[in-house]
Amino acid sequence: MDRSAEISAVAALLNRSGGYADRRSLVTVIGRHGLDRVLGAGVLRRVARGLYASPHSAASPAQLAARHSALLTGLSAAKHLGWELLRDPPIVEAAVRHHRPLRWVKGIRLRRRTFRENEIHEGICTAPLRTVLDCAATLPMDEAVSVADSALRHGDVDPDDLRTAALSLSSRIRRRVIRVVEFASGAAANPFESALRVRSADAGLTVRPQTRITTGSATYRVDLADVGRRVVIEGDSFTFHAGPEAFRRDCVRYSELVAAGWTVLRMPYRHVCDEPAWCLRVLGAVATLPTTRAPR
Repeated sequence: MDRSAEISAVAALLNRSGGYADRRSLVTVIGRHGLDRVLGAGVLRRVARGLYASPHSAASPAQLAARHSALLTGLSAAKHLGWELLRDPPIVEAAVRHHRPLRWVKGIRLRRRTFRENEIHEGICTAPLRTVLDCAATLPMDEAVSVADSALRHGDVDPDDLRTAALSLSSRIRRRVIRVVEFASGAAANPFESALRVRSADAGLTVRPQTRITTGSATYRVDLADVGRRVVIEGDSFTFHAGPEAFRRDCVRYSELVAAGWTVLRMPYRHVCDEPAWCLRVLGAVATLPTTRAPR
């Protein structure tokens, strides 16, 4: 393998493993002599014993955890797995195995945990199933559901496996986790919608994500719908609803739905995530509509 091929192979490995790689993985890809060559060329830097990273990259959460022989857990594990989150973790969450010393490390919240081998993903973080269960046990409902929805949407966990694992937990956390697992849905389009679904349920609405509704002239897929009450709830943001064409399209869409007998609520991200009291008050008001409400 020539120098350019070795460098490309190392770059691909670093990309797959969160920005760092251990000696064994590097030797498997480019051999011992290849590792010596890329180190001599400055392509890699040693960040800990047997651990290497790109010389110009900032330390990633995975690298910070690996320096202390720890695994990413909770939201940090969910982010590393590529799942969409309602909020980024404010600090790196990681855990060491019970037999290792626990010490304070700036920028990392370290805990001591026990892991089975099948609960570890590529030696970097907790496996998808364990990550969902940990988040469900510790996070607020909206964030926990967002994580579970993302895992299901990506196909990284199986719904039946998730329920079985939740039922096997200790009674101390089982009820909390099962509530999240039973509420989770891979049909949710994004974490914002997941949080809005939680708010709607707390207000007394029975909503389904990504529901198709046919009016007189078109079929629309709405974020959330309480079909019995004929209520549509849309999560609005500037990302998808900015500009003249988007404004025109939204006006047509919402006018058609109202004309077909649906009550349409538009909920911005800030109100859903930062002003839940207002959100619950408005959603609670439409929850009083009768479930047998006929189209106007």
